[in-house]
Amino acid sequence: MGIPNLAAATWEAQARLFSTDIAIWEMSAGGHNGVISGCAVTAQAPEAMAVDVAAGLTKLAGAQITVAGNAVAITAAHGTYARLDVIYVDDLGVADVATGTAAPAPVPEALPADCIGIAFVYVPAADAAVGAAQITDKRVFVQAPLGESQWTTVSKAADETRSNTAVLAADTDLIITMAANTKYRIRGLVMAECLAASDFKFGITGPASPTRIRLTSERGLIPAAGGSVSAPTWAGYVAYDTTGLSISSTGNFTGFVRIEGVITNGANAGDLSFTWAQNTAVAENTTVLAGSFLEYEVA
Repeated sequence: MGIPNLAAATWEAQARLFSTDIAIWEMSAGGHNGVISGCAVTAQAPEAMAVDVAAGLTKLAGAQITVAGNAVAITAAHGTYARLDVIYVDDLGVADVATGTAAPAPVPEALPADCIGIAFVYVPAADAAVGAAQITDKRVFVQAPLGESQWTTVSKAADETRSNTAVLAADTDLIITMAANTKYRIRGLVMAECLAASDFKFGITGPASPTRIRLTSERGLIPAAGGSVSAPTWAGYVAYDTTGLSISSTGNFTGFVRIEGVITNGANAGDLSFTWAQNTAVAENTTVLAGSFLEYEVA
């Protein structure tokens, strides 16, 4: 949680201690309330009267809450006076704003009940867009609850079949919604039943203009009759794969794909998707099996 020195603050009010600061500190006492990871508040690109809140995890009354990340609109500035708004995350993991009152010496709005304060936004008189200098980070970090994983899993509850297509398309379930300007650790395992005539191919797509992609995939096959897994083939990614990699065999087989790595998403929120298709389009079904999964953690 930050209160900048007066020399480092753009506006004098940013260097002051307020009762809302103390309320955020008091809530975090004992480690029962606060931010576990992520939830950074950033200016939008291009700048607008809104801010972006990154995905993450919070802890409220000792319980872990997943924050998907969302944009928060900032009310139009007062024509004469500045104000201080409070960005917070509620008990459902949704970010919102408590709009302050414009005044010659503005003070931040009180923190709503059952909410985690994460930033102050200074809104000068007649302001038209929120920039980075207007945002003061107020996150207080705490440990995850004992026994709680910081990984979120998306899993296939039922088999999914495709036929007569060699065009990569997003899996119905294996999708991770990514917030803007947020770093994610990714891992997963996908199993697919394939025919020798069709084989299998897969790719990974995500929001445009990522800041950095460092992923690996391991792929191989298990013969239909069982036995040992074939020697896997590894691939590395520094960009999303829209053309696909294939798994093939001279007989019917179960293929597997293991994915692991880190992605720093850029300014564009959107979906990370596992895409797949038959490598050769045939009328018979190719099936991605129930229980296949992706997991993610905000880094």
